[in-house]
Amino acid sequence: MHGYLTLDERLDVLRAVDTERTWYSLDDKRVCTVCDRIFTGRQIDITATGAARFSLRCPTEDCPSDHRHWFFVHANPWQAFSLQELAPTYDGAGSLAVEHDGADEAKGAGIRGHRA
Repeated sequence: MHGYLTLDERLDVLRAVDTERTWYSLDDKRVCTVCDRIFTGRQIDITATGAARFSLRCPTEDCPSDHRHWFFVHANPWQAFSLQELAPTYDGAGSLAVEHDGADEAKGAGIRGHRA
């Protein structure tokens, strides 16, 4: 075995070891819950631990986390919600309400410059 992984091999290792979250490309981002760093698959430390066995480590120096401590980073934090769920409504009393999962949350004083 050679001492480095090609980009395709690297992606294959990420997919094989981190079976909880799908890796679509080496540019996919994860956030470490131990050190709060955001990184891509290109930056992850990959170590061979035996024949066709690998371990993944956070790229932050001295951070002990592995793939079990990482979660997806969404470019758009509202990505998980549909536009209809987040459609604001005006209640007529100067407050803006955002309906989410059937619950209305009043958003009046905290929203600057968004009054109807």
